[in-house]
Amino acid sequence: MTHIENQIEADVDRVQAEANSRDDVRLTPTSLAFGQIAPGAEPKASVQLSIGEANLSIVDVKTDSAFIQAQAKPMSSDGGASFEITAQVRGKLPVGSWYTTVWLTTNNPAVPRLSIPVTVEVKGE
Repeated sequence: MTHIENQIEADVDRVQAEANSRDDVRLTPTSLAFGQIAPGAEPKASVQLSIGEANLSIVDVKTDSAFIQAQAKPMSSDGGASFEITAQVRGKLPVGSWYTTVWLTTNNPAVPRLSIPVTVEVKGE
């Protein structure tokens, strides 16, 4: 699509986004934030995920980066489902600020996928 304004031609891209929100999904804290790490360090970070549906389970955990490995572990809960999501930096992540996502796939069509943002800053040597 092309947009013309003041006789200057510019390319304009349109992005349509769609999101679903649920009151019974809680992530504490809201992201996997590693903060600043040294080059070559392989720290872990965790979040607690609580969902109001007791029969929900996580069937797959994937990341958008080969430098981050993640896993989900069920936890006991008074109602609904609860999980500890742990991610670990792997390999020699280059110096700089990095952002990626951990994706959780569930067995529930009402909550098929959940995303958890990941941030890490590798300090220079």
